[in-house]
Amino acid sequence: MNTQSLIWQQLAAAYFGVLPLRTFEQWVYATNSLEATIGPEGYLALISQDYGSKYADGQLRACIDGFYLKRPAGELEREAARWVCRQFLAGELDLENTASLLGQFWSEELPWARSEFAYISSELSDMISPDVYARWEPAILSARLAEQEARVKEFHRAGREAAREIESALEHLSPAF
Repeated sequence: MNTQSLIWQQLAAAYFGVLPLRTFEQWVYATNSLEATIGPEGYLALISQDYGSKYADGQLRACIDGFYLKRPAGELEREAARWVCRQFLAGELDLENTASLLGQFWSEELPWARSEFAYISSELSDMISPDVYARWEPAILSARLAEQEARVKEFHRAGREAAREIESALEHLSPAF
């Protein structure tokens, strides 16, 4: 994968919030070829951002929106999906964040998106979270958690399969720049 493609994917991941702001900020300063990809004005805009501001998310999104106005329609979502699939398959991004964004893309009826992620995202939201364990009777909680663990394992399997399908669809639809 070429450097330009990776840069556009990082920008898209930051835009959708799956790449933490502080991680993105460090990446901006460490990426030597960023200026050549987005131009001097865009580079200046990114290095001038106050990533600690309460408005940082919105300001960054507006900045990245400007970069993507010059790109083919739908490229922002496709690059974000490429990044998310790659990170998820490498074990670098959790299932919840993966399913949330890719499920959102399916609900937006993007042709390459897969319904599995909308289903997984919905099911994960119904799982018992650790902050309520104390409210459960121990034996029932133990049984439910065992059941939940099996379901999550299956969601991971289905998610990996769907992520590979998305990668393949995106490769055939519009090769990364």
